[in-house]
Amino acid sequence: MHADTWGEYTELWNALEEDEPAWPIFSLAFNPRCELLYAGDASGRLTTYTGGSEHALERQTSFLCSRTPLRRLFALDDDDVLVQSDDTLQLRTMGGRRVFGKTTTPNDPFTASAVSGSTAMVCTSAGTGSLIDLATALVSRRLELEPSTTAMSLDAQLVAGTAAGDISTRDLRSAAVDSFRAFDGPVCDLVCSPHHVFAAGPSTVRVFDRRSMRTPIAEADAEGARLRLGSVLWICHSSGYAETRTLRGFECGDEFIEPALSDYAYASAFGVAPSQRAALVADTDGVLHVWTRDAALRMATGAGPDLLGAGAARTGVAVDNEAVALSCVAVPPVDEPLLSRMDALCDVGRPVSFVDPELSGSLRRIDAVEYAPNPRTYRRNQRAYGSGWRDRWREGTVFYNDRELTRGRSKFLSVQRRRGEQHPAPQAAAPRGKVPKQMQMMRIAYSRFGIEDFDFSLYNATRHSGLEGDIANAHANAVLQLLCSVPELCAMATVHAAGDCTEPLCLECQLGFLFRMLRADADAGAGASCQAALLLRTLADRPEPHALELLEDANGQLSSSLGVTAQRLLRFLLEQFGDRPALEQQLFGLAQTTATKCPCGDARERTVRMLTVDLDAEPNTLAALLAGGAASVRRATQPHAQRDFAQLLSRALSRTETTRAWCPGCRRFQLVQTRRRVAAPSAYLLVTFAQTQAAWPALPHTLTVGAGTAEEGTAFQLAAVVSSIRDTPRGPEHLVAHVWAGEWLLFNDFLVQPMDVVAPADWCTPVVALYRRAGHTADRPSEPAISTRILTHPASVLDRGEPVARRNQAVPLTKDEARLVELGQFTCAFDAEFVVLDAAKTEVFSDGTQKVLRPEVHSLARLSVVRASGALRGVPFIDDYVWTERPVADLATKYSGIHQGDLSLSSSPHRLSTMKEVYKKLRLLVDSKCTIIGHGLKHDFRVCNIVVPVAQQQDTMVLFQSARHIRPIALRFLYWFFFGETVQVGEHSSVEDARTALSVYEKYVEIGEARVDEVLDQIYEMGAKLAWKTPG
Repeated sequence: MHADTWGEYTELWNALEEDEPAWPIFSLAFNPRCELLYAGDASGRLTTYTGGSEHALERQTSFLCSRTPLRRLFALDDDDVLVQSDDTLQLRTMGGRRVFGKTTTPNDPFTASAVSGSTAMVCTSAGTGSLIDLATALVSRRLELEPSTTAMSLDAQLVAGTAAGDISTRDLRSAAVDSFRAFDGPVCDLVCSPHHVFAAGPSTVRVFDRRSMRTPIAEADAEGARLRLGSVLWICHSSGYAETRTLRGFECGDEFIEPALSDYAYASAFGVAPSQRAALVADTDGVLHVWTRDAALRMATGAGPDLLGAGAARTGVAVDNEAVALSCVAVPPVDEPLLSRMDALCDVGRPVSFVDPELSGSLRRIDAVEYAPNPRTYRRNQRAYGSGWRDRWREGTVFYNDRELTRGRSKFLSVQRRRGEQHPAPQAAAPRGKVPKQMQMMRIAYSRFGIEDFDFSLYNATRHSGLEGDIANAHANAVLQLLCSVPELCAMATVHAAGDCTEPLCLECQLGFLFRMLRADADAGAGASCQAALLLRTLADRPEPHALELLEDANGQLSSSLGVTAQRLLRFLLEQFGDRPALEQQLFGLAQTTATKCPCGDARERTVRMLTVDLDAEPNTLAALLAGGAASVRRATQPHAQRDFAQLLSRALSRTETTRAWCPGCRRFQLVQTRRRVAAPSAYLLVTFAQTQAAWPALPHTLTVGAGTAEEGTAFQLAAVVSSIRDTPRGPEHLVAHVWAGEWLLFNDFLVQPMDVVAPADWCTPVVALYRRAGHTADRPSEPAISTRILTHPASVLDRGEPVARRNQAVPLTKDEARLVELGQFTCAFDAEFVVLDAAKTEVFSDGTQKVLRPEVHSLARLSVVRASGALRGVPFIDDYVWTERPVADLATKYSGIHQGDLSLSSSPHRLSTMKEVYKKLRLLVDSKCTIIGHGLKHDFRVCNIVVPVAQQQDTMVLFQSARHIRPIALRFLYWFFFGETVQVGEHSSVEDARTALSVYEKYVEIGEARVDEVLDQIYEMGAKLAWKTPG
């Protein structure tokens, strides 16, 4: 590192122990006389760090000051530190001893504080200010300030900023008050120089002259900035980037730092050392980024006294002098821990309970108090902890970091383009913890460009497709991947979906559509990210899944454990296949013969076929007896040897029991002998595991099923496994699937990676195992084609029997056009309109920034496809309004053109169609290899829940996207630029948008690929002049 060049010095995790989670740091302060740093974190702990080795900081002390986050720290000249949290204001010595403290009520917390010399000012949310003499710990004066004060500075005047955006100046001698509106949002931070006030708002930093304090004399863009004043003004953005500005003129300085924060973290604290040669940025991941101008870390302005106890060896003391404390005796160097050594982490009792994350999206703030509807998941004013709360608290906190999976690359496509990332970075170090990173719960990060900006390819480099898990009832993903691994099931479902089924809520059709989409990606050799939205929505619209408790409730909770729910869902989906004899006799129907014999000589025998084999490691246990089941007390209390998987399966399929039962022969209760055995093996063997069992033996990759020796039985090979994973004892569980496809693949929602089957452990419990008979090969038939009659003679089950020649504006395809569709030589233009079913769930932070937890849930409302050539060019042949019974949160009429009642069967003026009918038409065009033109096709196809090969897409948003610019160009602006006319005036129409996209695409073909860069420069130049707004 060269002199006067800022560079990264070190990164430090704010954790007490190596295996403990890191807490975000909310405040920083520097001791002005020695190399000592104060850091206050979200847990209420104050930690001091001192300069240690060349590339690290050493922890000096750490002590708990409050149960709430430490918001502000002030290092005083006498080596004490003033600490302000939400509920307390304390003066502490450098070693942690409390000098005095002031407290407040939880309903009126401290919101801001400032220090000037030996005087401190602290303000509550109600506006009560107190001037405190730090020397005497007495309140010298009380003031009535503005409510919700967020930042203040104290010198000759008291300058304060509020959450409403007001800044007030108050002369403490004359009590003169002046107030004005500085921002439209809250004042995030402010600092004062003798002549200027520098204030940070939600998105800008403004400079005010202290003499006028009305109109800003300068400003700069900075979102949620933190300010520090020295010889220059430091501005730290929420992204962690910090720059300097001159105090006079507010011009950009030459100094800046740019620490690398993770994609989902933001700066939580910022500080500049008194030496002006070190700057520190803390982020919400609990990482402290230290940047310096020199090769060594220098925080203090001078050498100063030796306050940390280092230096020359101390002289001895007279131990027989009663006036001398024995603690003054110097301890000699030792190699072993002292008996007085204590752990850095001590158990101080039960902490406060966690707030349910579901509540954060429904909070409403009224008079500094936040309210939320009661989710009815707990009893009123009560919170259950359980007996093992200490272990759950110690081991349960999970900080999700998938940097290893993404290999250092950003998860957002827009960031990758901006950084120019082409190849993955080197693999990161292995994560701590026993659960492999690939099997931990996957989460999708959302940027301001939406989910289309998320790069799913970082998590899937195979030719198989994953299923996204950010939708309701996504716990079915692993079960669906297991069913998709059976070729015969896929063939049955796709044949049925291509037929003439008219049931709107047919699950077999939806399974066929999903399997066709997953199989098409595998055949193309490029795995994509799909979602089972239509299938899960159809599942939720039927009454049976609710009665069987297969779905989540309104709060996203399941009534049973995830493993039990998955097993119920598997059986329910298997029952939806219409060809039940083929399903039982050829695939999963394991024939089991049960023979009963009575002492009277009566013998009976019956054969049944089982779709699944329920496995229980030890059903005859004391737990089963205490739960009300039937069990032998003598056997239940005896220790049992650990059985392997083959023994457990053999006992479940073939066993002999003697029970007291009714005999039809002698017509009385007798001790009847019952013998079960396998009569005929099936092609597949589905094994379900009891979820009450604590531990299971390892699953063999090959096993033999049948009576007698291995030569007499049938060999089966492991084909797929669904497992329940719990990242931490207190964390939520989720399902993953391992599927054999020439190699073992892990399907963890949208993550698909090669990975062998993991043996059962305390964090991994098998739920379902699929075995395939050795030597069984399934001849995969060709995919059935959907008849083009649905485009030449469109009809719907909602037509109520009357003949319909045209559906809305659509003119059906002719026979010649239908022939072109079948040959894959048809080109069309496409557009869709959507409505919002559920609003987005967001988390709002104290600095005004937002984080999207779950995006808006859209539903297809109208689909229009127009011809791209011929005599009927621009005439739609599909124009369907989609009927829905679900409540709509937002019709978005301005952008969708959908009005109230348009999608209702009783009041719509349009011809309505079911979602399955509309999807089937779009599926036909995709399967026929037709070319589809549109604008923003990626988003439209995603909401339609269909994956279209890139070779069949002609997206004008992509074709007119400059490699040098991130901003996409709107269809309205492109059409105005090329044709001089304004479209999309008023409400949108999918037919008009499809025609517009077709005209823009034809202009692209006319320009040619060689000249498109030149035209793009003209478009971006014109867009910058007009602020991307079309005239009129």
